[in-house]
Amino acid sequence: MPERRRAAAAGILGAGAGLAAGLALAGGKAKAATKTPEEGYEAILADTYYIKTAIEKLADKIDSLVEVLTPAPPKHPDLPGYNVYTFYLDEEHTQANAVEVNIPGDSMTFYTNGTYEGINIRFDSKMNDAVPIAEFGNPYTYPHHGGWEKFYIENTAQSGKYLRIHIGREAGAEAAVQITAAAPKVVFYDIASDKDTHFTGALNQYAKEDENLTNLLGNKIRITGITIEADQALDFWVMFWNSDSFDNTDLDLSTFIGMVELDLSTYGQQVGGSGQYYLSLEKVDLDYEDDDGTQELHCSLYNASATAKNAGATGEVKLTFRYQLMG
Repeated sequence: MPERRRAAAAGILGAGAGLAAGLALAGGKAKAATKTPEEGYEAILADTYYIKTAIEKLADKIDSLVEVLTPAPPKHPDLPGYNVYTFYLDEEHTQANAVEVNIPGDSMTFYTNGTYEGINIRFDSKMNDAVPIAEFGNPYTYPHHGGWEKFYIENTAQSGKYLRIHIGREAGAEAAVQITAAAPKVVFYDIASDKDTHFTGALNQYAKEDENLTNLLGNKIRITGITIEADQALDFWVMFWNSDSFDNTDLDLSTFIGMVELDLSTYGQQVGGSGQYYLSLEKVDLDYEDDDGTQELHCSLYNASATAKNAGATGEVKLTFRYQLMG
């Protein structure tokens, strides 16, 4: 589409230049030496034809540009701009008994309270190649013009879990006629620990507690920020691992990625001088990959303070991680 617009615009400029040249030529001839009436009449006819031809070419180029800039009508005018479809993952579906969904579109964004592993999409036919959600990114844009008419879902069984799909249609129809492109929008997601189930044990100095936080939207992410709320003002660190095997005394087997300090003893703040302590850390910029492929954040809470972290209700901690998907 941009090439067609450039070609049409170039044609208009060329035709306009020809028209200007024709007018200049006519003006020049008008100032030429005096001719006989017959010669002057023939010269005027030639100039008039030249200018008429240039004007017709300019009109044709303008018509071409208008055609290029006119957006195509929507392929599915009777459907809304998007649908949200929920698919329950309790039962296994293979290629043979894949579930057919007759909703057309050209883009998909996914959410699940389980894991994306084992979920495949096939477009328009069961015989077409499977697109594994966990490998091809979220969101997913269909690479062929016009999108699909229907799709098929295959999955391994996940009891009590579901897949929710945002199905977009003709997302780029209006954008396609824009001459200037908009900057890409950066999307952030959050995942948080639960004070009642995560990091609930006592921690002496230099001890840690490991947790696997579920429901990441992908296995490759970039952690951009961390916030902590805690009952005690201790010097905490968060350690990151790319597997639920966590640390290992064999350095070649250790899955350590990095660690970040959240020192509540120095920087923690209370509201009104009481209640929990707050601290946020921006611009963390830590790349993380779950090598287990389970879309989990494998992390540990480490206590660097001489004072022990309490267990239970007097030692509650909540961590929130902000992240971007990295593919």
